[in-house]
Amino acid sequence: MEINSPFKLVLLGGGDNGTKSSPLSDDIKRIDILIYGSSGNLINHKAFTSASGIIITPPEGNITIVAIANKESIKTDEIQSLSLIKEACSYDKTGINGYPIYTGEVSFNNNGQGGDIFIELNRLTAKITFVFDKSGLNPDVSLTVKSVEIINAPSKCLYLSPNILINGDATENLIMYGPEPASHESATPFYLFENLQGTHSISVGQTSKHPRGITELCTRAIITADYSSPYKSGEVKFIYFPGENTTDNFDIPRGSHLRETIYFEGTSISEVSQRIDKSGLTSKSYAITVSASPEDGGSVSGGGLYEYGSLPSLHATESNGFRFAGWSPQPAPVTKEMHYTALFEITEQTVLPVSLTLNYANLDLSEGDEFRLEYNIEPENTTDKRVFWSSSAPEVATVDQNGNIKAKCYGTSIIKATSLSGEKSDQCTVKVFRKVNICPEKYISYTYDNLSGAITGASVSLFLRVQTPVPSDMVIVRPLIPYVTVSAVCRYKINGFEYTDPLLLSLSFTNNNDTPWLFTEGSSFTIYVTENGDESAILSAIDSIKIDVTPGMAYVGNYCAVWN
Repeated sequence: MEINSPFKLVLLGGGDNGTKSSPLSDDIKRIDILIYGSSGNLINHKAFTSASGIIITPPEGNITIVAIANKESIKTDEIQSLSLIKEACSYDKTGINGYPIYTGEVSFNNNGQGGDIFIELNRLTAKITFVFDKSGLNPDVSLTVKSVEIINAPSKCLYLSPNILINGDATENLIMYGPEPASHESATPFYLFENLQGTHSISVGQTSKHPRGITELCTRAIITADYSSPYKSGEVKFIYFPGENTTDNFDIPRGSHLRETIYFEGTSISEVSQRIDKSGLTSKSYAITVSASPEDGGSVSGGGLYEYGSLPSLHATESNGFRFAGWSPQPAPVTKEMHYTALFEITEQTVLPVSLTLNYANLDLSEGDEFRLEYNIEPENTTDKRVFWSSSAPEVATVDQNGNIKAKCYGTSIIKATSLSGEKSDQCTVKVFRKVNICPEKYISYTYDNLSGAITGASVSLFLRVQTPVPSDMVIVRPLIPYVTVSAVCRYKINGFEYTDPLLLSLSFTNNNDTPWLFTEGSSFTIYVTENGDESAILSAIDSIKIDVTPGMAYVGNYCAVWN
């Protein structure tokens, strides 16, 4: 006589960090158990008020059990078959008494022997918290976050199938106000339905992270802040795309806790990016006045209100018999109210410039670099070949009146040279990159004698590492891959022989810059040392390993990578 023994259901809950725990009884106020047979049709539906002590006796054969927890009510027409329940969804983020809604399923072959059935339940919602790191802001910049708005989050979630927002799906906006949290643990979370939009590998960092053609389908945050600096003040908005990483993924998976730390650096508004809305900022303006000396020496123009940091557009046109000798004082970027006097000298003939050209139209520099621009004025007999220099973003790069550029902070600045008469000008676009050092290192793994503990051999792995303040800071490391490859020569002495080996090392794509030899996907080099088991000789051979790097550099993303 065959006996179909009962089963005990054990509910496992997926935690925010991906771990599993059991039971979920404290969070479960109602649990609906749906049993489907091999045909995919509903066999039985029972509701329980506790997650513990659930006993079921399904028929023998292929069985699928679906569990839905804390849902107020389930529509009968949505659960009659497996195909229907996989298309069913919830419009509610929470259920009974505000508790989260969980779902899960398991399939098995019931041979009548009974036992325990484990079902992992997943919370339908993801949790997102935001923390703001302003330690990298310039000392003269003030930024206070007023609100965080989440938009384009799905307003429904499929119980059992991947939830992907598509054209035509309804969306909702969530806005959070209040003081900036000190940590993710103290931050008030957003709860969002799952939104799986996948990975778009064209992005190489948060500054370029953007879903391009599917912007309206991806969950994004708008961070609104009050802003003040010596140059601008007002309201600024930062558009931020959360996901499972800060580089190229836009998934908001159910049951997860995405801890998003937003870093504000430098002026926080210097990058040229579609993720910063500066339309709410205004620049400070100052009155600039002009005059001519002597008054009959010529005419002058260009006075008026100018924004902080801009260069006054001053023009001087000499009268017959006079030559324009320059401005007093020499025009400079506006920082306060100023009066400029055009100086004219008596002369028989003045030759004005026909062209002014710089020797570079574009320059790439790293923070701290200095560079001198040269210029040429035609014709050769131009009366006055002097120019005055200006920078469109002095917080990024400054220029003195000899054309000497100093790179200060990552970003872009336009360096402009203008003839003293204001007739001709030319400009150079200067991009300033963050500087990072690349260095080869070695990792030694020893083998030991089991009885004496003496060293009997070793393998020495040579690899590349990015020198960062925090070794595990992959936000800096990832954009450099795969663009950094270093040529070097390795010299060492083993078994009395001296070796010279050419090396070609490249950064590995790793999740931990502390231990890159464990995840090497780039080019590396390994030396094996035995020395016939002589510990002293082994250590001497290892100590003889020297690496001579061929100096080089590369501009990648926002960084200037240097190795020497």
